[in-house]
Amino acid sequence: MSYNKPISAKKRTILIVIAAAVILFMGIFALVFSLTGGLVDSYDQLISKVQSDDISGAYELLSEEYKNNNSVEQFESDVAALGLGKTVKASWNNREISNNRGVLSGTLTMESGGIIPMTITFVKENDQWKIYSLDKLISSELFNEDSDGRSQHDNETLVFDTLNIFAAALRNNDINSFYEKYTSSALKAETSSADFADYFSSFLSDPDAYLSPAINNGDIKMTAGLEGGKLSLVGSIADEFAVVEFDFEYMQEDGEWKLNYFEVRAKSK
Repeated sequence: MSYNKPISAKKRTILIVIAAAVILFMGIFALVFSLTGGLVDSYDQLISKVQSDDISGAYELLSEEYKNNNSVEQFESDVAALGLGKTVKASWNNREISNNRGVLSGTLTMESGGIIPMTITFVKENDQWKIYSLDKLISSELFNEDSDGRSQHDNETLVFDTLNIFAAALRNNDINSFYEKYTSSALKAETSSADFADYFSSFLSDPDAYLSPAINNGDIKMTAGLEGGKLSLVGSIADEFAVVEFDFEYMQEDGEWKLNYFEVRAKSK
């Protein structure tokens, strides 16, 4: 014969309170996901169009203010810098909506397996969520010279971002914008924009011949060094058809890595 001791009234009350709290939490969680679903849908549409090379279609998902301040060509450069074309997964640990503004914050997982923190801000226009800003977040500890806290992935991401932006500038026949935005004041003092463009003019005839395929499909080999505030990244990216050799030196200006030295060579195998 078995005997089950009855649950006391006090314990029963505690269990009821815990169960109610769990149900309430799950309800709030579901409500937040439901209300912010439009933000995620807007992001998913953007990624779908970017990864199908429909940059013009992706551009139309942006807010009017974003488009007023950025051309399609600049948006393409931003997409390359953020690495959105290589995103395989998004995880949003923070979702917010306040009136006609929305925010998604979390991480993007890249094809390489790397994780990039990202915050996307939205604004509601004509009952649709439009992307107002895309911000890749980089921890300040990456710039700590004493600890040399940069990982191999951090350095590889910086190289791929630089090369993708450079390739986009070549496709748009706009090397000058790359020179103005991504090179250091020291490099500008030594090299004029005309000389910089002339040096890389050989790429303009067919920028996608070797450069872009190797960047998108190749394996990277690289050495890195950080000394005197200057980050040196030297190596190559190769696929079965071509190899891209690079020699980059960066320095910090206004909280961003700017190119202090820039050398790229692309050739068939």
